[in-house]
Amino acid sequence: MSKVKISGFISLLKGYHRWKRGKTLSTLMLAYSSVAVHAPKDQLLSRVEADITGSILLHYRSSCQDMYLKLTFIHNVMEISCAILETRDSQEFEFSYKLELLGYMLDFIKKEPLDSLASPVRYKAILAIGHLSKLKPSLTLEGNRELLDQCFKSLFPLPPLEMMKKESETAKDALLIESLYVRSLEALDKLMETLLEEEPTTNWFQEMFELLATWFSSGKEWERERAFQASTRLLTAYQETVHSTTQETFNQFGSLIGRIAPYSCDSLATSRQWVVDCICCLLSMQGQPMNLGSAEEELSCLCEELTTAPDPEALFQASSKMARAVSEYFPSEQAADFIETTMDSMLSANPTCATAAGLWMKIILKECGDAMLDQVPAILDIIYSHMSNIQEGSLRQFLLEAVLILAHQHLEAVISSLLSKRLPMDSDTTELWRSLGGDPLLATQVLQVLIEKIKTSTSQEGSVTSETETDRHLAVAEPLSATCAIFEVVSALQSSKAVQELLPELFPVLLQQVFCPSI
Repeated sequence: MSKVKISGFISLLKGYHRWKRGKTLSTLMLAYSSVAVHAPKDQLLSRVEADITGSILLHYRSSCQDMYLKLTFIHNVMEISCAILETRDSQEFEFSYKLELLGYMLDFIKKEPLDSLASPVRYKAILAIGHLSKLKPSLTLEGNRELLDQCFKSLFPLPPLEMMKKESETAKDALLIESLYVRSLEALDKLMETLLEEEPTTNWFQEMFELLATWFSSGKEWERERAFQASTRLLTAYQETVHSTTQETFNQFGSLIGRIAPYSCDSLATSRQWVVDCICCLLSMQGQPMNLGSAEEELSCLCEELTTAPDPEALFQASSKMARAVSEYFPSEQAADFIETTMDSMLSANPTCATAAGLWMKIILKECGDAMLDQVPAILDIIYSHMSNIQEGSLRQFLLEAVLILAHQHLEAVISSLLSKRLPMDSDTTELWRSLGGDPLLATQVLQVLIEKIKTSTSQEGSVTSETETDRHLAVAEPLSATCAIFEVVSALQSSKAVQELLPELFPVLLQQVFCPSI
């Protein structure tokens, strides 16, 4: 019994010794960073590395590195960074410890639990990263990307706030958790703003947004919600930091709308609210040279509809109204970018949001398609390239309807694009031709255009003097493609009337193809 008591006493002494040593080290470390804060600014840069930062690192490495010392170390980093930034030559000063200190901060963040918020280490480390990011040497784009990525991975997977609060033991713990949560998200917002200020370029903004977009398709509602909230903050920071100063044309409007708009039908009402805020911010940047008129007021009303929608059908109706409001300011030259990201959303989003993506695509094409003539080949290539991956019936129907919408507006361009596909036709090309034949308003026009294509190609074939093998191949390929297309269109006709009317013109053209020596 006495041995047990002695052993327990020794353990207490050891614990006290560790606590005492940690307390001493912490005090020393704080003293060094305090020196940096209060030192004459013209003398700091010559001493801040070897005498101050080096000494702090020496003490920290020799410590037990518990939570208390981690927080002290983070506080040191923030004080030293701020002190350097306040010197006159801070922008010319290359802080040799920057990468090492960033490594420590990232390591702290990675080691924080993903199932709870128990300490301020996470958010304070993110704040410290923001301070360090302002110092030279600047990180590469990939380096900054890694910083942001790790911060997202540390915050977004946390359980929902209400769940963490419910699992806390006391009301006081619940308040602490809420405070830590709010401060963590605020620290992330500040970091994104800082990184954008240090690299105020459209390319870096696009990189940051794409990092966030990887979380849009998460299977967990709370992860998506945090990503949408962060996207709103990022767009606001970009508008204030970059776009408002350059006043350049907002060339990312189409691609970003395609990326974010489908999630206006997300299952979580708060997520839908953040998505609408993103759309409003995008519209504000796109509409700067214009008068937005009542668009903002209309979006505000639609936001209420979206957040209170009782079922998916009501969501689709409100989202469609929003698409029509946005279409008034949609830049037709960005149509291909919009279609590309919308297609990606159809592939990655949940079924409801994928359906919303299809609705937005149809509405934008219908409302703005008249001005998209030069974009038709690119749009059709994008739709065609995604057909092999989109097999679900209702989503695939959106692709066919998108082609039909374009065909009603730019029939010649659509037909020319489809004729450029390789022979023999694959099942996707066949389906596109048959969709044209299945439209009673288009079928006859499509056949007439195809007949003219064959006539024109055949009459010009003799004039091709084999300048190149490619020229001769193209001269032969188009009438053959048109003949195959006619077969698919006729196969899908809902009535034989169109064929009967065109038969006197169609039959000799096809007969000529059968006996054409070049085929």
